[in-house]
Amino acid sequence: MELIRSMLARLRPHGLETVGLRETLHDLVNGWQARVVDRFHCSLNIRGNIDVLPPDLNITVYRLIQECLTNAVRHSRARMIALRLSIEQQRVLVDVTESEMSENATAVGASGAGLLGMRERVEAHGGALTLDFNPAGGLSLHAWVPVASQNSAAVNA
Repeated sequence: MELIRSMLARLRPHGLETVGLRETLHDLVNGWQARVVDRFHCSLNIRGNIDVLPPDLNITVYRLIQECLTNAVRHSRARMIALRLSIEQQRVLVDVTESEMSENATAVGASGAGLLGMRERVEAHGGALTLDFNPAGGLSLHAWVPVASQNSAAVNA
């Protein structure tokens, strides 16, 4: 039974419905940070009232941040991962930046199932995802997704 609960939590994090996206993302980042404290530091900066987003957009933003952290653990040689989430002009913006590259850092490719899945999730909501590679090392991911019009009053509150 515990295995089933664990699998369900990974598919749809319970916190999204009980404590909201903000708190669930902080828990996610804190969990990853505890596991990789010896490799790099994660920071999360959230601007705006993200707890009023529709459920399907909540899960998209959550999965995007989750996949970015997973990719950082698997592929990055950065010492700092900065995650920024904001709501501006009726769009949810997600920026993830690697910095303070270690001496043995190498660039990762712009392909792979994780990146493809992120791009598909974002585009399914009418948004876009781009990657920027720093020649000195590091990667920046930028994504935006429009906020559904029925939530626009609450988002701007």
